Amino acid sequence: MDRERHAWIQLSRIAADGVVVAALWVAVVLARRAMGGGELWPGLRPVSAAVHLPLLALMLPVWLGSLWSQGWYSGRRGLGQGRQLLLGVALASLVAQALLFALKLDLASRTVVYGFSAASLPALAAGRAAISAVTASLGRRWLAPHRVVLVGGAEDSAALVHALRQAPGWGLEVLGRMGDQDGAGACPWLGPAEGLGDLLLRVAVDEVIVAGPGVALGAVAARCEELGVRLTVSPWALGLRSSRPELREVFPHPLITFSRGSGSGAELAVKRAMDVVGALVLGALSLPLAAGIAVAVRVSDGGPALFRQERVGRGGRRFVMLKFRTMVQEAPALRSELERRNEVDGPAFKLTDDPRVTRIGRILRRTSADELPQLLNVLRGEMSLVGPRPPLPDEVERYQPWQLRRLSMRPGLTCIWQVSGRSDLSFERWMELDLAYIDQWSIGLDLWLLLRTLPAVIGGRGAR
Repeated sequence: MDRERHAWIQLSRIAADGVVVAALWVAVVLARRAMGGGELWPGLRPVSAAVHLPLLALMLPVWLGSLWSQGWYSGRRGLGQGRQLLLGVALASLVAQALLFALKLDLASRTVVYGFSAASLPALAAGRAAISAVTASLGRRWLAPHRVVLVGGAEDSAALVHALRQAPGWGLEVLGRMGDQDGAGACPWLGPAEGLGDLLLRVAVDEVIVAGPGVALGAVAARCEELGVRLTVSPWALGLRSSRPELREVFPHPLITFSRGSGSGAELAVKRAMDVVGALVLGALSLPLAAGIAVAVRVSDGGPALFRQERVGRGGRRFVMLKFRTMVQEAPALRSELERRNEVDGPAFKLTDDPRVTRIGRILRRTSADELPQLLNVLRGEMSLVGPRPPLPDEVERYQPWQLRRLSMRPGLTCIWQVSGRSDLSFERWMELDLAYIDQWSIGLDLWLLLRTLPAVIGGRGAR
């Protein structure tokens, strides 16, 4: 895509969202002010426009920054775009309320903040539709098309052409495809890939996109560099169907890194900061409870309060995971006798009414209070607040190759499995949810899962 045009589209979207956010905040404040106080609406106090209108200086950057962090300006369409908007607004609402509390802005009305948050979803969606229609129309009328030639097979090129046509505002004109004549395809066939150099000499082309494998990538790249034509390479050309590219530089060598999920370095740094702050706060709040549990476990049978078990973390690194002991002291030795009663398919082991679990252990498991010591694992960087379940070494040894990808992120205290049935899930479904989390990970998703975990734990759904 034309980088200049892309930049203008992004700036126009940010500017449009800024106008929507500002106008909506003013409208919500004035509407709430018009509602008055308790004389018409019992329980409500009057709202001052003089207090709330200046708060736009706080709300505007919070909303735009949160939307940016969730990829709202990346150009994704359809359900993916809706998810970005939902997570962005949810994150913005949480951040705004946290800032209002931290800055001691007690005069800010919760009804204004909640009403603005709810109304911003349809308002921003409508604003995006309007600005997309405007930029597409202006692009067709006033800007020269960005002419593209695809290189690759008919099937891969057809998928890319379909995606490009979903973004009319980008002003792309697909001239055709070069490669094997293996099908009609979604665009004209221009000849074999070996003739790309001659085509570039005869026809004005702004960009060459390598859409799939089976192409002499080195020759194509050299020809484009020689003639000054921009080259874009799809990960599909390297046989990578869902990996994300990232450009890095080890001076003076530029490097392209491909990885699945996990986000950018900045996002991972934010995730780690959330882990540290969250573990410290939760640890401090739960310290009296943890001390009481430790005494109760110790007194119940005279054994140790903590259970230490080797688990496998990110990249296959092994670490000692901490839990409050919920089983009899000889539980590991008794597992072999219970293997035939395993109720979970695959390498994992789960058993309803496990005879090794103590009476106090059942209570701790039902409430997940046995996992409180894992906050120390989080502080040590071995685990995260949110992430895939930490597996046992013998489970990992029985993994199929595709299942090892779940070790690409730090294991966590909670994840999608925690809010989707916990131990009620089959091993295959458990694995699917962990991999889905890795592929779709974002800061907003972590916050959503943390909020969903509390009701799941309180309800004891799927706990064993």
